[in-house]
Amino acid sequence: EPDIEEVFVIASNGLLVKHMSRSLMTDKDRDVVGGMISAISSFVREAFTERDGEVHEVTLGEHRFVMCSDPSLVVAVLVKVGETEDIVHRLRHLIALLKDRYADRLVNWQGAPLDGIEDELSVLWEPYHLPPPPAV
Repeated sequence: EPDIEEVFVIASNGLLVKHMSRSLMTDKDRDVVGGMISAISSFVREAFTERDGEVHEVTLGEHRFVMCSDPSLVVAVLVKVGETEDIVHRLRHLIALLKDRYADRLVNWQGAPLDGIEDELSVLWEPYHLPPPPAV
């Protein structure tokens, strides 16, 4: 079972919408990692003409970044070890939930907190409480 250590939600403008961590991370670390993910995700967007829901993995030492993107947001997780297939499934599910709930606010997101987003992100740590995806 892969161990998710960090979760990042990044708006299409590259701003970090939300970061949740299982470890203690300083604000400085958070900004550096958020900036790195933003750089990686914009690189990914430019390097590949991608379909929505495309998933990319970047290996950094013993960690892997797994990113799932959509035109309005990128969700990325930092994973220590293990298979990431299950995580990819959860990331796609999470993007559907976030779009369903916050799409209108994410379009021109400028830093206002998204109340309750922690609840959606917690499905990454507790996959067995995964709510059904929103009806399309």
